Amino acid sequence: MARERKGCQDPSFELACGEPVDFSDGDEALLLAPAYGLVPDPWQARHVRLALSRGAGGGVAFKRVAQSVPRQNGKNGIIEIIQLHKMIVQGRRVLHTAHEVKTARKAFMRLASYFENPVQYPDLAAMVRLIRKANGQEAILLHKPSCAAPCGGVCSCGNNEGGSIEFSARSKGAARGFTVDDLFCDEAQELTDEQLEALSPTLAAAPSGDPQQYFYGTPPSVDSVAEVFPRIHEAAHSGKTVEGMFWQEWSIPSDMDPETARGDWVDLAYETNPALGIRISLETVAMEQSVMSGVGFSRERLGQWLTVKASSYWDSGEWERACDPASQIGEDVPLVFGVERSSNKSLTHIAVAGLRADGVPHVEVVASRAGTDWVRKWFEDRVGEYGGMQVVINRSSPADILRMDLEEVDGVSVYRSAFPEERRWTERFLNLVEESTGGKGGARRGLAHLPQPVLDMAVAGMKLNYSHGGAPGVDRKNSATDVTPLIAVIIALGFLLEFKESNQVRSVYEDDSYSIVVL
Repeated sequence: MARERKGCQDPSFELACGEPVDFSDGDEALLLAPAYGLVPDPWQARHVRLALSRGAGGGVAFKRVAQSVPRQNGKNGIIEIIQLHKMIVQGRRVLHTAHEVKTARKAFMRLASYFENPVQYPDLAAMVRLIRKANGQEAILLHKPSCAAPCGGVCSCGNNEGGSIEFSARSKGAARGFTVDDLFCDEAQELTDEQLEALSPTLAAAPSGDPQQYFYGTPPSVDSVAEVFPRIHEAAHSGKTVEGMFWQEWSIPSDMDPETARGDWVDLAYETNPALGIRISLETVAMEQSVMSGVGFSRERLGQWLTVKASSYWDSGEWERACDPASQIGEDVPLVFGVERSSNKSLTHIAVAGLRADGVPHVEVVASRAGTDWVRKWFEDRVGEYGGMQVVINRSSPADILRMDLEEVDGVSVYRSAFPEERRWTERFLNLVEESTGGKGGARRGLAHLPQPVLDMAVAGMKLNYSHGGAPGVDRKNSATDVTPLIAVIIALGFLLEFKESNQVRSVYEDDSYSIVVL
């Protein structure tokens, strides 16, 4: 009888760049796991061994561990094996974070079930010092398994604090006061820079003196406020040495056409889902393929990271040649800010445009966050320092709801553009990108942008329409990704260049009453 086909146990891409591995605590963790019903697949065991590797000096080989794998393959099993070992054997303090409260609580309930079953797991139940179940304060605190004066699992000398794990949904201040050895960021595709900045100090005084960060997730969707996970992915694929990083991913190539992948899905699904034929059935994947879009199926089930190489408009490197990681706006020059909201109104993006010292226009996305409540304060926090700010909002976009709110901020001037202007500015933006030749020496730039995943992804899925007099416009409805960060860039740049040429835009340093300023 033929054996049922199983998903590929080897990652599509792997980077392990750290100290030379001397040994791994993962071997011990994998011996412990089956006693608690956690029997890892080969791909899970490989990840555990590498994640818990140690260098010749005894310290962790990889300070940053990250994995991207399609949903339902078993990353939670990996996380539990590692966390149990860190708590029980190593006595480390762990912080587990997730994007949503319900996800963080679900992880807590699963791990707590091992310690609340004295019949099945009496050794774990005996270690419990406290299990805290209050919403937002979930934690499992353990006794030391032994100390210098053995006391049968509960230390009578008063120093009985052993390993622990606390759970938290991510927010700006959710992790204040925590001090841990290990930080786990589940649902990393939703992790923002602001959230990571709030979480990172928890490791600054790690009791072990040897902290680790863990990031687990899937490629971000068009509605994600993704910042951290795409940057880690980009660093892993950069070809440069990334010290202290262990990255794994199961994915189809970034430049593969999503519709082609959706059509040839069976072999690709086995290549990118290690649990296919184990925990995931081919029938389930077939159902997903029949109802999901090409982009959605390629991302969610085939693990595709969409990049600019898959752009529906530029396919000859034009956008890459316009990229300059060292680019910055010059001093004493006018700036213009574009504000745009995604079509489903879940995200708001702010972009800035200004001229560099060499006269080349520079654009970048300076803020991308959920909702709209933060936008007014974002400008209020800056307008006082710089004297005034020029904002552009398209009057027909969902962002126009912010106009009156921003006009109430002293020093902020709002210009409401129309779609004909946006189309004219789009055509100019496209031409400027195509004028850039990149390279060194004789390089010529019509436009410069930074390497930003949020903007690169918008460009990657951009489609144009020509329904109004032949002038191109970015197609909000039919583009493969959320293009609103790109539209924010286009309207900021368009206003800057068009009004500058008509001498209506001047630097605040030339006229203190004018509202365009330098950051």
